Amino acid sequence: MNMSNIILLEEKVRLGSEPDNPKMLQSLLTLLEEADANYSKHDLKSLNLKILDLLLDAASDESVPENWRQLCMNHVFEPLHNLYRLASDDGDLSEINKIYFVISKTRMP
Repeated sequence: MNMSNIILLEEKVRLGSEPDNPKMLQSLLTLLEEADANYSKHDLKSLNLKILDLLLDAASDESVPENWRQLCMNHVFEPLHNLYRLASDDGDLSEINKIYFVISKTRMP
């Protein structure tokens, strides 16, 4: 997938522009799996944080259809799990645990 398609996909996921198309979200998450072999550990962490933020932003945006917000919230743990797997020291784990704590306290609008 080329960069312009990835950017368009990220935008569609963030805005929930196709709320009845969960395959669109799965396509974005598949990019995380495919990136594993092609990027450095640092880049993988950045990519997973970016997707995690995108999902959380979509889930908390009241202008996004409710079913899409819920779907995004249901999938935030995929990039979070990847971040745990990529953690290289206690500092990384501490940061990820903070993110997990914030997510666990997040309530859908």
